[in-house]
Amino acid sequence: MHNAWQGSWPSTSVLLQEQAANHSNSSSNAHVQQQQQALVSPGAFPWDDMLDSIGTLVHKGREAGWLAQPSEVKMGDVLGQGAFGITHMAHWRGAQVAVKCVAVRSEAELLNFLREVECLAALRHPNVVPFLGAVLQDQGSCWLISEFMPGGTLAQWLHADKGPLGPNKPLLQRAQRALDVCRALAALEACRPPLLHRDVKPSNVFMDGSGTARLGDFGLARPLPTSRATLTGETGTYLYMSPEMVRHEVYDCKTDVWSFGVLLAELLTGHIPYQHTFMTPVQIAMGVADEKLQPLLPGQGPTELLVLCHACCDFDPDMRPSFTTLVEELQGAVATLQKDAEAAAGGGLFGRLRGNRSIPSSWASVLSQLAANSRPMMASHCLDHLKAPALAYPAG
Repeated sequence: MHNAWQGSWPSTSVLLQEQAANHSNSSSNAHVQQQQQALVSPGAFPWDDMLDSIGTLVHKGREAGWLAQPSEVKMGDVLGQGAFGITHMAHWRGAQVAVKCVAVRSEAELLNFLREVECLAALRHPNVVPFLGAVLQDQGSCWLISEFMPGGTLAQWLHADKGPLGPNKPLLQRAQRALDVCRALAALEACRPPLLHRDVKPSNVFMDGSGTARLGDFGLARPLPTSRATLTGETGTYLYMSPEMVRHEVYDCKTDVWSFGVLLAELLTGHIPYQHTFMTPVQIAMGVADEKLQPLLPGQGPTELLVLCHACCDFDPDMRPSFTTLVEELQGAVATLQKDAEAAAGGGLFGRLRGNRSIPSSWASVLSQLAANSRPMMASHCLDHLKAPALAYPAG
């Protein structure tokens, strides 16, 4: 497994201890205190109790090279706007980047931002949006600098130019994107302690220049505490929220598994979750909490993917698979789809029929024999009378 976590989770209490141990009675301590006073004005917001942790983060950022000054960043067009801020295209230190400007009006909002910075500064994985830097300032806004993702979001990729019957993207590509996201979540699960994303959805997954999906937006991410009882709040997006989270029950990494299952169903069907219900997001969440509503799953398709969808969206969290298991299963499913695609591309009409696993194997066997015996007239006659069952979603 790719080593995603570069060190342990640096909690606020640890930051305070580190500062006390490393900067007490040292010349660097005075520099850190001066820097934190320049970046954060105690009179502007109720942040007095957090100055030590901010100072330590500033020191870490300076040592690692990710601490940025506002004057270094040249803002460009707005890329998007969410509940927690506005994201701009920008240039920083000669590179094209994305800058999320987070409104910070309270101690709680600052703490959320610091947690996101601490998390991303330690996290490196091929399927996570790369963190590049951060700006800490006292003007009511802090900035998070990340690598620019030219492909937009997974939601845009999936739903752009969608036909009336579903997505135009081939099933293989959609399965590969699901595997990308799953690998990122498996890396979070492997952290010690495990890291919960808590807002897994297509609009928080971004596409890089090569078409690889990368998980982003860690504003709601939290490490799983030793005592799980502290994680009971309702957090995230209703359409992707697990039943235990909606009910404000104790939850763990399996809440992200549910969200991933909804995302996987969306990739397979090409439809927004629950759009067939004509219900509001709150009504949908209540239906999920009452265990009466699950995302609409395809009626037909590769068995492996259908089984994974059902397993991820089990109402019992203990019955949902781990992300490590999901990665293994998805890798197998993608490999099979790849073989099918290669067979279809290289075998003409008969190859395409053999590669389509929705056609009964007996039909494929008959057609293969006809092709081998060079009986084109009989094959043509057979094809005229064979009616393959309709797919419930595009097979790509």
